[in-house]
Amino acid sequence: MSGGAYLLFRRFGCLWALPAKHVTAIFSGPKPEIHLSHATVPADEIVGVCAELQRVNPARTLGAFWPYPCQGLGVFAKEPMVVLLPDALPPLLCKGEP
Repeated sequence: MSGGAYLLFRRFGCLWALPAKHVTAIFSGPKPEIHLSHATVPADEIVGVCAELQRVNPARTLGAFWPYPCQGLGVFAKEPMVVLLPDALPPLLCKGEP
């Protein structure tokens, strides 16, 4: 399953993806941030935009470890990621440093 353009970013040592069409602003610098219409997501690094990310639906097994709805799982440069749903962001990703 493909899904269009995605903004890739690192947070907590992991790679994440957000549908680029939902991103309203990106602030780079020492504390990068991704702004959506309803949330701000701090990032450790903005990796860039992937024009066409191949993703698959998450298996039931993922639910045992990842309790939030998501668009699926993707791989970029041999690195796995969770493809987030903009309307169901995990609260931890929307907070500053723990």
